[in-house]
Amino acid sequence: MSEIRATTISDAAGTGPITLTKQSAAKSYVNISGSSLTNPASLTGINGSFNVASVLDVQTGEATVSFTSTMNNNDYSVVGTTNQSNDVSGRNSNFGAYALGTSSYTFCTCRASTAAVEDGFVVSATAHGDLA
Repeated sequence: MSEIRATTISDAAGTGPITLTKQSAAKSYVNISGSSLTNPASLTGINGSFNVASVLDVQTGEATVSFTSTMNNNDYSVVGTTNQSNDVSGRNSNFGAYALGTSSYTFCTCRASTAAVEDGFVVSATAHGDLA
């Protein structure tokens, strides 16, 4: 069995750390408490994130996630999930991402049984693609 330990993995020139730009790895993730989001955009309501500068509460059930480092184009993929409560009754919810841009995307959450737009109790989203 082998083990690799490193503090920094440098680029080919040895001038700095590498970044994930073309590798097949998530380029952004966010875990949000939907009812805690704010307008104007801030980090309020974000439980955990990577490559997320802020989240804007657009309206009930709708928010815009802004990246810290931009995506190469708007052809990336966003995968998300949400629930409407902290128990088994909240599991039937829908998540949809749209308005994908290089610096942000918008999502909407709603209850699956009624299609009523609602803030997700917990919303998790991941973006896959290439960074600029």
